[in-house]
Amino acid sequence: MNETAIICDINVTTIRATISSECGESCLNCSKPKHKDSIHVLNTSHLDIKVGDRVEIYASPGKTILAGFLIFIVPLLLFIVFFFVGQRITGTDGELIPFLCGIGGIGVGFLINVVVKSIRKQKDLPEIIKIYSNT
Repeated sequence: MNETAIICDINVTTIRATISSECGESCLNCSKPKHKDSIHVLNTSHLDIKVGDRVEIYASPGKTILAGFLIFIVPLLLFIVFFFVGQRITGTDGELIPFLCGIGGIGVGFLINVVVKSIRKQKDLPEIIKIYSNT
């Protein structure tokens, strides 16, 4: 997925860019936000960029799908697993303990997200692939 962005900050370790919301297409139901989002990006191609440059960034669909899976599906699956484990452990018809175990599963799912994000911090960032204009 490619987006147009403007470089707004360059530090030693990070580059921040602002995604512009104008795509140039006249869609009736535009899914892009009307405000501008500031995100961290990578410059793996070592392009000569400066603050104010208009660039094209690329976010891999695989990385985007993985992030969505980790954020939405993993906690839901762990809720179901922990709920049934809680039901097996208590052996009663009550649902309070299994429900609390399910909530614990959601917490474990979000903890997994935090750990994966800290491990893959730099790998999952979008990359600058092209400079449109230099200021």
